[in-house]
Amino acid sequence: QKLLVAAEDFAAGYDAVVWLDSDVYVAPHAPSIAAACPEAKICGANQAAQLNRRARLFNQITRGYERTAREWYADRGVAFDSEDVLQSGVLVFWPRSHGALCREVYDAVTRSDAYRRHGEDQPFFSREFLRRGLVHFLDWEFNAVWDLHHNFVAVRPDDRGDKVELMARLLFVANFVHFTSLADVDLLPEARRGYDDLAARAACEGACAA
Repeated sequence: QKLLVAAEDFAAGYDAVVWLDSDVYVAPHAPSIAAACPEAKICGANQAAQLNRRARLFNQITRGYERTAREWYADRGVAFDSEDVLQSGVLVFWPRSHGALCREVYDAVTRSDAYRRHGEDQPFFSREFLRRGLVHFLDWEFNAVWDLHHNFVAVRPDDRGDKVELMARLLFVANFVHFTSLADVDLLPEARRGYDDLAARAACEGACAA
């Protein structure tokens, strides 16, 4: 139902509306995501290219998942010849441009047999918005999926200390970190302390180094 956020009455009073899944962490240093989104475009990260396309391919290969965006859509009952996927955890809408459209797409998605079988709305509205040329992809820093980053860089994936250190670094370099399915979110307080240390060091000028 995230599509309806731009179609609700309250949205008419705002230039832009941002949807965040409940498992998304916003870093203290994060800039305005609306400022990064061109007006009249629907903005989000490209799930098929995080950190880049080869990093995504690495994750898919090592986990035995589908390798291409086309296969991802097909596995979910959607026929779409595209190399891109709009990740739905963080989205920016412009209600004046998208309110009615989002209601239209929502109604079409929820009526489809494929949606009823798979129960996942992301492939359907990703296809609809992409094929209409409405999507502007933001840098991965606006939706850094923790699980993908951890799988890509971790040498000792089950080591708690390594996880905390890596998470702190990701909090430092990303703007929004997405803990899909709340993966490892219990480590966030420790990682936040690591982030605070990195931020303090970054803010420290020459006198601190001396």
